[in-house]
Amino acid sequence: MFISMTGFGRSSRNVQGKELVIEIKSVNHKGCDVFVRSSQELSSLEPHIIQYVKEKVQRGRFDITAYFMKSGLTGSAAQGASINLETLEYYQDTFQKVSRKMKLAAPDKLETFLNLPGVLVLEANGSSKDWKWEDIKSLMEEAIKGLMEMRAKEGAKLQKDIVARMKFIEKSIKSIKKLAPKSQKEREERLHQELHRLVEESVDKVDQGTLASIAMGCLEQTDITEEIVRVESHIIQFYETVKAGQAAGRKLDFIFQELFREFNTMGSKTPHSELGRIVVDVKTELDKLKQQIANIE
Repeated sequence: MFISMTGFGRSSRNVQGKELVIEIKSVNHKGCDVFVRSSQELSSLEPHIIQYVKEKVQRGRFDITAYFMKSGLTGSAAQGASINLETLEYYQDTFQKVSRKMKLAAPDKLETFLNLPGVLVLEANGSSKDWKWEDIKSLMEEAIKGLMEMRAKEGAKLQKDIVARMKFIEKSIKSIKKLAPKSQKEREERLHQELHRLVEESVDKVDQGTLASIAMGCLEQTDITEEIVRVESHIIQFYETVKAGQAAGRKLDFIFQELFREFNTMGSKTPHSELGRIVVDVKTELDKLKQQIANIE
């Protein structure tokens, strides 16, 4: 089963009249990066949180927020959060300078700045308790469980779509395999006609052995048998990867890169119009698949 890198998990528990909340958001990323923003009392536990998440996942960017929510309040007010105006102004000035220099639009929405380090400060409005990792571990387990469930559901949808597109590629390579001999034969006939004309026009100047060698080289350059065999091999690898049910994102990315390369070579080798049309359609599907694969763990 494929696992998506996009997900969300949340858990909460009442502590001395206040609600301790942990939220985890994840998006696609080449590696595994974990960022934690917590209230002051919990800051010493951030290394434990990061280590715990990295033990559970393999790829993605994870943004974790741990805070205390006051009864009846939500959002920043509930967290006892404040905005560091000096830091915010520094970021704004820097972005404006870069914007003028690079001729790009500077960000103008507050939420853009709130996600930058040091702008949103979560105040210590929880209990005076000396917090230990064991105190929040169960909350982390619950939040990560919700995250993984969402990632699994999204991954199942992605897998269904990716497999359907692969079926189209399978069908296409079968059509290409049938058309390839016809395309090669047509190429041979055209080449034979050209060589025959050339020999008749320059019978005393042309070495027939050289012409035969050139003709054989031209035919070999238009033969797509090897590409077909490699595509069929990559398709088998794809289904083996699906069956394995492990983190497959990087391997799938490699497989589809190789498939694109093989079909691209086919398109450049053969002038056959019908075969060329199929190749173009397959490359279009592979472009779509590349976008889907980018979100697989």
